[in-house]
Formats: sequence, C-alpha cells, structure tokens
Amino acid sequence: MVQPTRHPAPGPWARELEVATSQATLSGLFAAPADGGPPRALIVALHGMQLHAGYFDATTSPGLSLLEMASAAGFCVWAPDRPGTRASAGLDDEHRLMRPQADLLLEALDAVAAGHSVGAGVFVVGHSYGAKLAIAMLARAGERSFLGLDINGCGIGLGHGADDTSGRMQSLVIAGDRGPSWGPASLYPKGTISRARLPIDTYRPLPINETLLWPADFAEFAPRLCVPIRVTYGDHERWWPTDEASLVAVRQAFVGSPRVTVHMLQGAGHNLGLGWAAAEHHRAVLEFASECIEAAAPHGPSQSDAAAGDASSV
Repeated sequence: MVQPTRHPAPGPWARELEVATSQATLSGLFAAPADGGPPRALIVALHGMQLHAGYFDATTSPGLSLLEMASAAGFCVWAPDRPGTRASAGLDDEHRLMRPQADLLLEALDAVAAGHSVGAGVFVVGHSYGAKLAIAMLARAGERSFLGLDINGCGIGLGHGADDTSGRMQSLVIAGDRGPSWGPASLYPKGTISRARLPIDTYRPLPINETLLWPADFAEFAPRLCVPIRVTYGDHERWWPTDEASLVAVRQAFVGSPRVTVHMLQGAGHNLGLGWAAAEHHRAVLEFASECIEAAAPHGPSQSDAAAGDASSV
C-alpha cells in the first residue's frame, strides 16, 4: 500500500522506513549518523496521540529536530509511526491497545536491529502516550536489553486540568493559552500550531479509555524497569500534575532503576518537542544517552559520577 506523502515533509537527514512485523507493517522515519560512520547507539523515538513520527523532526525553526541533532551527534534514530497510524492505520482494535502495541514495537525493533547497526545498544525516547508505550515496551522486553529511557509529558495520574472520571479536559480558560497540549503560543515558533505545519495523523479513538487504566498499568510496569531513566515536564504542562509530591512519586515508582532523575524544563508545554525549548531538551536527551552508553561500558561510571547524577533528581 502506497502511503500518502508525509506532512510536513521530513528534513534531508531523515528517510522513510517501513518495517514488517507478523501483525502489520509500520512506517516511520530513520536517520543515520551524518558522518557516515558506525552509530554510537540506536535511539527509538515514540510519539504521542494524534501525531506521527514527524513530531521528532520539527523543522518550523532550525535546530529543533531530534533526528537532525542525533544524526549530527553520531546516533541513528528510528522514529516509528505508532501502531494504528499511517501504514498500520488498518490495525484492528485489539492490536491498538497498549500491550499489543508494545509487543508489536518490540518485534519491529528486532527487525530494525537485524538490518542496522545499533552501536552500543538501544536507547528509548517517548513523548506523552509514546512515553507510556516506552515504559510498557521495556517492562515487556523479556531478554532484550536497553541502555536507558528518556520520557516526557507522562506521569501517574491526570493533572488538575483533567476530569478524573472521564479523562477529558475541563473547560479551563487561561489567557493566551492554546489548550492543555500546548500552553501559551509564545512557547512555539510562529506557524507551529497550524494545520499546515503540525505532524498530525488521522485520529482513531482507542477502543477503550486507557487513560483510566494507566495508574494501574504504571504501577505494574514501573518496578520492572532496570535501566537509567530521565523524566521531563514542561513548566506549562497541564495534562499531568507537576507539584513536588507528584514528581517524587514518579521517581520513586521506578524502584528497579539504578538512576532516576526528574526535571522541569522552563518555557515548555506538553508538546515540548515542537517548541523553542526542543533544542535544549534534545541536547539533554543526547547527553543522557551518552551517559547511559558510558554506564553500560565494561568499566562503568565511577561511584562519584553516579552519586552526582542522583543528586539532580527531584
């Protein structure tokens, strides 16, 4: 099946990549190291609801794209279109639920790793619903190993801007605000929040409201993760609570991780990967990926380095 042209078009550092699994073919974007050499690691980047992989290739203003920045830093990046979007839009309802999606992505990752060098290993990045999928993937990974996990826009329970019984946002009016997924328009380059520039996909509601199930799912998945974890929230986040107690609860939930840090990113909303803050955020993602590569090396990090990293946690 020929897919319609991705809109907006990806930057010159990225190419389309289709990956066949036993359940569906996943489309997505792939970026190789810009210098043509072997990759330092493979970054898997998972986007959120109503979007496609272009979320990680923001081109409204130079320097915001994770794919471009990671490619320049010697990484390869696979950003799949989440199961149920673009090439896999016809996936049945059962396989669009979180656990089947996570399993399908793990199978697709095996195929990508079989056909491409992954360097030191696989590092996972997730935004919003993609962060939930990333957590589910690592919890259900079996014998597969990962370098680390960097997620943003995801917590345990819905924030103060949501109706806890329905999962829908309340009608909160905030001057200059573009809604809970965005925050103030000033956080984004001009034209970002326009139909012409948004990396959106035709939205099919999930067969069940997984938002209501997430606190229990998170409680099941989080203790299984045993890799370093970095969590980020924009200071204009409205989907998830960002008070100190909530952030501490998120950090403490990952009891099996050797290192968990939680960060607040100034000048950022929920969709921070499309805003001015994306450049700072993506630099921090790549720095963390580099730290995870170092930690996974045979000699590992020094105890003082590990202690210094833990000290930055909320």
